[in-house]
Amino acid sequence: MPPNVVEPSFSPEPEIGVQSKSQVATKPQEGMNYNLYIFSSTLNLIAHLLIGVVVGVAVLFSLRNGLPLGATPLHIILCVIGHQLLMAESILSLYSENGWSTKLRLVDKRRAHWILQILGSGIALAGNFIKIVDKNVHWNTYHGQFALVAIVFTVASLINGLTSLYAYEWRRLFNGTISKLTHICFGIVAFAASSISLCYGFDKFFFRTWATHTFTDTLIAFTVQTFEMAPNTVETNFTPDPEMVTRENKSQNLPGQEVNYNLYIFQSTLNLLANILIGTVVGISLLFALRNGLPLGATPLHIVLCVIGYQLLMAQSILSLSGSGWSSKMRLVDKRRAHWILQILGSGLALAGSFIKILDKTVHWNTYHGQFALVAMVFTVACLLNGLTSLYAYEWRRIFNGSISKLTHICFGIVAFGAACISLCYGFDKQFFRSWASEDFTNALIAFTGIFGFIILTNPLVTFFKKAATVVKK
Repeated sequence: MPPNVVEPSFSPEPEIGVQSKSQVATKPQEGMNYNLYIFSSTLNLIAHLLIGVVVGVAVLFSLRNGLPLGATPLHIILCVIGHQLLMAESILSLYSENGWSTKLRLVDKRRAHWILQILGSGIALAGNFIKIVDKNVHWNTYHGQFALVAIVFTVASLINGLTSLYAYEWRRLFNGTISKLTHICFGIVAFAASSISLCYGFDKFFFRTWATHTFTDTLIAFTVQTFEMAPNTVETNFTPDPEMVTRENKSQNLPGQEVNYNLYIFQSTLNLLANILIGTVVGISLLFALRNGLPLGATPLHIVLCVIGYQLLMAQSILSLSGSGWSSKMRLVDKRRAHWILQILGSGLALAGSFIKILDKTVHWNTYHGQFALVAMVFTVACLLNGLTSLYAYEWRRIFNGSISKLTHICFGIVAFGAACISLCYGFDKQFFRSWASEDFTNALIAFTGIFGFIILTNPLVTFFKKAATVVKK
C-alpha cells in the first residue's frame, strides 16, 4: 500500500508514543554517518523530482501541436524517456540510499538495473535513429555531436553489460574487474553525453521562444543537476574481485522478517511513481505560470505558490512519514521533524497564494476550482492548528485527548490535500490552460494529479479507519 500519513509506530495511547522518539525506524548501516545519509537521501529525492520536471516539460513541448507526432517530437519523447527517465532510474537503482531500491536484495537491484537499462537504451536508440533517418545532414551541432557520443557509448555499455552481469560465471573468459569498471565508465559517458545533448536541445531558439529564456535556463540547470546528483552506478558493497561475487551474495540486503518483501517492492514503486509525477505536475504548472516572463501577476503568483505549497511540500510532508521513501532510514523523531517543517512551509505558501488570488478577484468561489480551493484552505488552517496538539500529544495529555488529536489531524490533512488536488485538476481544465497545453496533454496532466494524489492518500485513509476503530473499541 502507499505510504502512511502517520508514523508506523503510532499508538492511540500518547503515553506509549513518547517512548518512540528516540527509536530508529530502520537504522542506517553501521558506520554510516547519519547526517550524510540525510543529505544523500535528500539529493536522491531532488533528483527524482527534477527528472519528473525535465521529462514532463520535454514531452509537453513535443505534444504542443497534438497528435500524430512528427519525427522530431517522437525523437524528443523517446530520447528523454529512454535516457533521462529509464536510464537515470537504472543508475539510481544500484545506489544504497535510493529510496525505492534501498531494501531490495542485491539480485533484485541488479535485475531492476539491467531491465531498466535495456528498456531505456532501446527506446533512446530508437528515438535517435528516427531523427537520423529524417535528416540529411548529421552531427553538425553540439546537440547532435553529444547525441552521437551517447549513442556509441550506450551501445558499448549494453554489450559490455553482459560480461559485467555474468562476471563470475564467465570469469575464465573475461576479467570480471575490467568488465565492471569499463561498464561503469561507458554508462557514465553515455548518460552524461545524453544530458549535455539535451541541454543543447533546450538551448535551441524555438524551445526558448516557447518556454521563455528564464524557464529554459532553469531547465538546463535542472538537467545538469540530475546528472551531478546521480549517485553510484554500482552497488555499494561492490568488490573488484569477481571470485567473491558468488550466488550467496544474492540473498543479502534482505529486509527484516516482519516486512513483506513483495509489498515493500510495490510500496517503493508507487513512491517512486508519485515523486516523478509530482515533479512533472509542479514543473509544468510553473512553466505555465512563467510563460509571459517576470514580474508575475496575481494569477501566475497564485499558481506558483499553491502548487509548490500543496503539490510539492505538503505531498512530501505526508511522504516523509512513509516507511519506503526518502526518509525510510530516518529516526522517528527526525521523520516527525521533517513532517512538521514541510507542513508549515507548504501550508504557509499555499495559503499566501490563495489569499493573493482572493484579493485580486471581486467574485469568489463561483467555480469548482475555487470551491475546492476554499475547502483546502479551511482544512489546511485546521490541520495546522490541530497539528500542535498532535505533535505535543504526550506533553498536553492532561488538556487534550492525544488519540483524538492525532486522528483529527490525519483527517484534516487528508481532506486538505485531497481538495487541493481536485482544485488543481479543475484549474487544468480551464480553457486557457487547455489551449496552451493541448487537449491530450491536459487530460494526461489531470490523470497524473489524480494518480499521485491517490497514491499519497490511500494508505492514510486506511490508517485513519484502523486507528479510529481501535480508539472506539477502547
